[in-house]
Amino acid sequence: MLSTLHKRASDINEKIAMVGRIVRRGELTPKKLLNLGKNMMDMILHRTTVTGHPSLLMIEPTNTCNIACTFCDTGRGLTIRPKGFMPIENYKKIIDEMSEYVLFLFLYYIGEPFMHPKIYEMIKYAHKKKISTYTSTNGLLIDTPEKAGNLVESGLDTLLISFTGADKENYERYQPGGKFDKLIRNIKMITQEKKKRKSRTPVLKLRFMMMKHNETDITRIKSIASETGVDILNIRAIWVQDKKDSIKEFIPENEKYSRYHVKNDKLQKKSRNKGQCQWLWLGGIVGVDGKALPCCVGFNEVVQMGDTTEGGLKAIWNNDCYKQMRQEILDKTYRLPHCADCSGKMGYQDFT
Repeated sequence: MLSTLHKRASDINEKIAMVGRIVRRGELTPKKLLNLGKNMMDMILHRTTVTGHPSLLMIEPTNTCNIACTFCDTGRGLTIRPKGFMPIENYKKIIDEMSEYVLFLFLYYIGEPFMHPKIYEMIKYAHKKKISTYTSTNGLLIDTPEKAGNLVESGLDTLLISFTGADKENYERYQPGGKFDKLIRNIKMITQEKKKRKSRTPVLKLRFMMMKHNETDITRIKSIASETGVDILNIRAIWVQDKKDSIKEFIPENEKYSRYHVKNDKLQKKSRNKGQCQWLWLGGIVGVDGKALPCCVGFNEVVQMGDTTEGGLKAIWNNDCYKQMRQEILDKTYRLPHCADCSGKMGYQDFT
């Protein structure tokens, strides 16, 4: 009970700090708030036509990666979509079209964003357009003072760094190709560049993926978070879309840190879909090829909502495909298997 209350308090404090930053930067405009209100009302009233435009935007700079995480389809070479990098011109067109409405941009999806040769320019462009920008990384490619400095000066609000162990052995067990010592150096380097420039951003969020082989690392992980100077330590449950039995050896023994329980010798998620999908009403997701996707979970999604390169995101936001998908969510007649396994809310994998 106390840990749950602590998590909620931490979440509230983090959100208050985030809102404070976007207000100070002039990113929270009346037009964006009105647009968000429209989207929320349409979601609450179960309307399949959304009167606003996306308040959240996820854009995939690249679907390639420099390491091979054990349960990542990208790292294992199992992704269906062709590999590539989003052309900077396509990216800027999306930002130009949506900048009046979008509160938050998530500049990542299933690849390592810092493999994109123009990633710093992409972040700067969104910042210039008054969009609060977040990205997620394994942290290995921000490996020089110049890159760390560019990151700090880019205007990025939050950098999430995925982390899976408090030592070389545990870290590299799940993230083959990663270098534990290099990652620690890189995080410290970013912290130093922030101090040098007296910058509060990017907020550094260390995301620790809890598994059986590293669940005893929790005390040491907290020490690493302190030593490297990160702002937030986030503990997240491991999960997969399918083949749940394949992750049995990675499921933590402490059920507090597991999204699964064993029933009839089979792994099942503790909670099924209890809420309404938020992405289809609040957020647009655009893949590296410009195709819009319905959800941030369907990594090998074959359902595409439309092509932003042919007319922009606004033109497809309420097309037949989007409206049909929203209706399926409301009716719980899920076309996509992972929808039935989704909690229906964002951040559902987080513990702290």
